[in-house]
Amino acid sequence: MSTTYYYFRKLTDGGNSRPGERRDQHQVDRIVGLLQRLTIHELGPIFEALTGEKKLPQPKEKLCAVLASLLDFQTPEEFLPLWSALPAHLRDAVTLGTFEEWFDPKPIETAHGIVIVAKEKSYGYRQKYRVTPGIRLGFFVVHPDRPLLAMPGWLRELFLPFMPKPQAWTLAPLEKKPGSTWSNEAGIIDGLPLLLRALDLGNGTRDSWDLSKKGFNKTEIARLRSTSGIPPFGQAAALGLDSVELLARFLACFAGPGVRKKFAIQGGSTLEGLRSLATLFFSEQAGKGNTNEELRSGRWLETAVLNDHLSRKPGTQTNFFGEAPPSRRELRLSLNALAELDDWVDARGLFDWFWVHLCSMRCFDDEDEGWSLHLRGSRLDLSPPLDQESEWNAQLAVNGPWRKELLARPLFEAYCYLLAVLGFVEIAEGEAPRRLLKKGQLLPISPADALVALRLTKLGRWCLGYDADPPALETAHYEAIADPELLVVAFRGKHLELRLYLDAIGTPLGEERWRITEAKFITGCDSIAAIEKRIEDFRRLVDRAPSPRWERFFALVLERAAALPSRRAAWIVPLPKDSATREALRADPKFRALALRVEDGSVVVRAEDYAAFAKLLAAYGFWAPTEKRGRTALR
Repeated sequence: MSTTYYYFRKLTDGGNSRPGERRDQHQVDRIVGLLQRLTIHELGPIFEALTGEKKLPQPKEKLCAVLASLLDFQTPEEFLPLWSALPAHLRDAVTLGTFEEWFDPKPIETAHGIVIVAKEKSYGYRQKYRVTPGIRLGFFVVHPDRPLLAMPGWLRELFLPFMPKPQAWTLAPLEKKPGSTWSNEAGIIDGLPLLLRALDLGNGTRDSWDLSKKGFNKTEIARLRSTSGIPPFGQAAALGLDSVELLARFLACFAGPGVRKKFAIQGGSTLEGLRSLATLFFSEQAGKGNTNEELRSGRWLETAVLNDHLSRKPGTQTNFFGEAPPSRRELRLSLNALAELDDWVDARGLFDWFWVHLCSMRCFDDEDEGWSLHLRGSRLDLSPPLDQESEWNAQLAVNGPWRKELLARPLFEAYCYLLAVLGFVEIAEGEAPRRLLKKGQLLPISPADALVALRLTKLGRWCLGYDADPPALETAHYEAIADPELLVVAFRGKHLELRLYLDAIGTPLGEERWRITEAKFITGCDSIAAIEKRIEDFRRLVDRAPSPRWERFFALVLERAAALPSRRAAWIVPLPKDSATREALRADPKFRALALRVEDGSVVVRAEDYAAFAKLLAAYGFWAPTEKRGRTALR
């Protein structure tokens, strides 16, 4: 990484104050403390920009005190004299720099007829840039190889309350409600407990770390969806973002034993479980502790799940553990604004509002973000001068001026999709902009780019603490009747688990009847225990005392399942073509004892008998490969 990058990080480290927070009586002392961390070389351009003077007060302590007094404005009346004394191009640069981490100074250069960023003489293959001396903009950081500027973060915080606000500063509802929307508010109440049961966290063959990091294959996703009934996303699903997989990976991070106790298969306790998940997700205690459950609730979710569109350089390490990242606290600020508006909001507009309030969605270490992480692709089409082309390794940078579109916005949108599958927000989707060239295809930067609009649901308002009363749950009224003579089940009403169960074991006959067959009943079962579990579910969900016809059906299914309890390894060996030799072998008692079946000129030999069979063939003058070599050949 360049020294300019480290210098920028040093300047942007502005302490613990929050954006727009009203400063207290000790503001001067705080500013002095920030200034004393900088060198004379770094303080000089700030003094020149504010005063127009190049000669600095000495010593450094006096310089810091003078700058602190200039920057200690707590009301617009105190700020106006300093602001009015600045040249117009400097005011424009400060205004842009306050609301954007990196900005293009070209509009300011055009408006004022000056050159702000000039090309530097370079003997390498990359063009370098510098700020033009003498125009009082020396405290801005210029990007190493792009004509872009950034203002120190602590100065952005100081100037923010007094700047003329951009259009994105005020959040407004959509004028027209989206036509087609996606919501899981109704399905999550019944579906989440079923998904937790199917995942069997803590008891399955894969641990929660592996589940959350690597996800699931298509077969596993189909099984989880058929078990839980979680509907797929719309546009995002076509781009590779699956709703049930996203929820399952989230649960692998957050639904430890303490949370799972609050869920029930049916009933209002699911609401309490959802609220517990929301509380833990935004808690300051998330990620703190020593147990696996506590560690996974921290930044692991962001590093292992929500930034799947990014890649990491081979061999690089990162700190996957730790407390919840600042991005979650910043997400909560946007949810507060969404709750206050209580209407549909444009997703890009909400992120832009979020961004100009100096929220930056940070969840990685600076070194990790600047060195290890990258976006796989050969070209990125944003807008000049932010376009990127990979020189040889198909790795596009995500830090600096690109982090807004390649890291911050995709993470914000991924958060929104996670909140949607939890039932907390309702979303609308559209065609995702395709700006990334990868393997000859023009693709979206992230599958979450399909997000268009969102609003909080009643369930989300209660789980996130904005409403005091929980949403009313629809009482499950249903009736299931198993025909005593025919293998047909009739079902009427609303019961998600029962409907999913009938879809798994039977073939629909219209909307309210299912025909059950032996073949359909065992479809998807990988063991006799799984078949027995389906029989138990029939007694629990359909009929506690099935008729004799159903009991015979269950007995037949189990009998057929047990008919082929295991399989044995065997060899298929072709016999010699010579008919006389074949007849001699068939007459040999040892051959008849070793050969299980003779058909189409070949015999079947048990694997454990192969060595004796090869020895028998050798007695007739035929060479046979050893078992080890034979296995290799068959592969």
